[in-house]
Amino acid sequence: MNSKNFFIILLFIMAIVINCENAPLDVAELGIRVTKITFGTSWDAVNCVPEDTGRVFSGPISVVYYEICFKEIFTSGGMIKKAWRRDSGKFLEATSFISKETKRICGEIHKYEVNQTMDLGEYQISVWWYSSGERRYVQYDYDDGVNRSFKIE
Repeated sequence: MNSKNFFIILLFIMAIVINCENAPLDVAELGIRVTKITFGTSWDAVNCVPEDTGRVFSGPISVVYYEICFKEIFTSGGMIKKAWRRDSGKFLEATSFISKETKRICGEIHKYEVNQTMDLGEYQISVWWYSSGERRYVQYDYDDGVNRSFKIE
């Protein structure tokens, strides 16, 4: 390969790298704010939503399903962290990728071993988005009245 071809290839590669560099993600691209969180003890597989919803559940139960809804559709995919506390103590943190063109994320919370009964108490969730500009997770704002906790009695 002669030096002229090498130089043209190098310029082409540099143009691709410069054009592919993404701007830092902003919360406006990642749903803006949380508008609703729903908890339930069963799952509707047809409609993909929690069923038997509420804030207080009678034990024993082994799993609670959740749905987190955002104000706007995600215009870019991004990392979302869910931080759980039980009776004011750290319980679990989990991150997941949420793709663009959606405005909700669903999941379930349970103990590590399948079918193990969850402890009694109050469980609270906080939802975070990854800011690539700040290089850290930032907690979402929540609409007034968003239910962020459930209790197992």
